[in-house]
Amino acid sequence: MTTPIRSLLRDLVAPGALLPEAASASWAVEGRAPAAVLAPSSEEEVGRILERASQEGWKVLPAGFGKWLAGGGPVKADLVVSTQRICELTEYEPADLTFTAGAGLSLSALAEVTRAHGQWLPLDPPGGEEGSLGAAMATGAAGSLRQWFGTPRDHALGLTLVSGDGRVLRWGGRVVKNVAGFDVTRLCIGSWGTLGVITSVSSRLFPLPQEDLTLVLGGSTASSLLPQARAMALSSLPLAAIELLAPAGGVQGDPGGPAELVVRVLGSTEEVDA
Repeated sequence: MTTPIRSLLRDLVAPGALLPEAASASWAVEGRAPAAVLAPSSEEEVGRILERASQEGWKVLPAGFGKWLAGGGPVKADLVVSTQRICELTEYEPADLTFTAGAGLSLSALAEVTRAHGQWLPLDPPGGEEGSLGAAMATGAAGSLRQWFGTPRDHALGLTLVSGDGRVLRWGGRVVKNVAGFDVTRLCIGSWGTLGVITSVSSRLFPLPQEDLTLVLGGSTASSLLPQARAMALSSLPLAAIELLAPAGGVQGDPGGPAELVVRVLGSTEEVDA
């Protein structure tokens, strides 16, 4: 089946969009390599791919850089469609603390631009800033910073989605209050590509804290650190994140062994010092 799919796609996309056949192995899911991996450079090209896949009955797995392919459960994909080449920062208004960017823009590249203006997008998904903006939104991935800043669903203002039949659909915008009726943007965030391929995202930003301090408290067991963890979580201290790192099977079973309470403090120099 591999050769027919690749030959049909070769006439459908621009040169460079169809990755070499040897590259498919590195995009394997559940030990099964897709018949083809595509990296289109435009929403229209994504639309043509998905329209043809719908007609042929091919199963499509959306992706960014391919770091979380197996994160959503068992998947058998004929095609992997990566947005890594749709990576332009199309709009950025530091005064409004908003931006619009292609889904393939890496979180690290976004941070490099916004950091120069004292701003950031406070997401800390698995893998850190090496993942793509679209993948973070599609998976709804949020780390410990969700305790203070919320999840990707709380930050996104709008997005562009290419549906399974190839239509390019746009929702929301670049202003905070732009929802009238059903909020489709929030529906798409965390949908794991089941509704289509996210190709661009508009999101709010936040002022970059003056200080970013992480404290690590050690304990003999996870249970011994629970009182401190509860006290900190309920305090009025400006704690951005609290994590209890325990051995496998810890806390409830608590087999013993060292554990750590990790606390991240963000804010002004005066707040953090206090």
